[in-house]
Amino acid sequence: MDGIPDLIDEGKNGYLFESGNVHDLQEKLELVISDIHRAKEMGEYGYAFVRGKFATQKFFDAYREMVMEVTDSKTYTKKQ
Repeated sequence: MDGIPDLIDEGKNGYLFESGNVHDLQEKLELVISDIHRAKEMGEYGYAFVRGKFATQKFFDAYREMVMEVTDSKTYTKKQ
């Protein structure tokens, strides 16, 4: 599959297509182009998905957790 399977919720924020299969890609593009309402919903869902998954605080928290695991540090406490 081409696309980024970890980021695509099939039919909700995009479509995956078979690598090298231009007909499959064409079908998926036609699905989006043929229904402007659906395309808008997919865009809104995709925006919310990215905002939720890649928010700055989430990155910071994940990075902090990784550093704590690597250094085995228990001295840092999260500020509220």
